[in-house]
Amino acid sequence: MKRLKRLTRKLKAILPDEKGAALFEYALVIFVYAGLIFFISWWWWNQAVASSAIHDGVRTAGARYGDLTQGRQVAYERLHIALGRLNADQYQAGLTVWSDPTHRAVQGQAQAERTLDVPFLSSATFWVQVGSFQRKWQFYGGPPSGWE
Repeated sequence: MKRLKRLTRKLKAILPDEKGAALFEYALVIFVYAGLIFFISWWWWNQAVASSAIHDGVRTAGARYGDLTQGRQVAYERLHIALGRLNADQYQAGLTVWSDPTHRAVQGQAQAERTLDVPFLSSATFWVQVGSFQRKWQFYGGPPSGWE
């Protein structure tokens, strides 16, 4: 028993106390937390902007008698304004606006594969994909044929 007490005293003398250890641990982990918050915020911002852009583009196409080209252009402009040209160009291949004659509507979709490079670690790839549906403003096509 005396040996154990002696060994414990020696270990306490050799090992430093733990005062200030929390600050050191905090300094190590704060960059991981900040990076995680940045990544989530960046992804959320891309998702929100793409959603607003495709919604505006589909709404424009529905309001302009089904002009799909103008709707796609409006969606691209909204992406360009909020994300910049480089980021908006990444959405260009996945930006589609189409007419749905069975529902007298216009639909649209924007999607892009985004890569976030993290220095000294790796890169993260994620998808941003949104869609929208809008009735054409000229929804009422008149009475069925044969009605008086």
